[in-house]
Amino acid sequence: MAERLLKLSQFSCFGVQLSLHLFHLKKEIELLQTELEKIKLEAQRYITQLKAQVNSLEAEVEEQRMQKQKALVDNEQLRDELEKLQKAKFEGDKNRGLYLEAEKKASTTEI
Repeated sequence: MAERLLKLSQFSCFGVQLSLHLFHLKKEIELLQTELEKIKLEAQRYITQLKAQVNSLEAEVEEQRMQKQKALVDNEQLRDELEKLQKAKFEGDKNRGLYLEAEKKASTTEI
């Protein structure tokens, strides 16, 4: 009987230790779940910030693309205008040369 009481007492002691261990494990799980929720919220905040940065960068890239397109159009217009001015200058120089030549002939004719 004493043996049986000893075994029961050992078993009871083991059961108490097991219950205590399970209690501590449950508390640790609760703490870890709380920590995990905090991490999830922080990760979600970072994701939101990154999405905002991506949207901002995409808008900036689009603005730069539009500016580049406008610059290409402006450049083409300026090239056309330069070509017209160069032709006009060439014609002006040619006409001035013809005028000077005619004036020279006229002055030699007068003599």
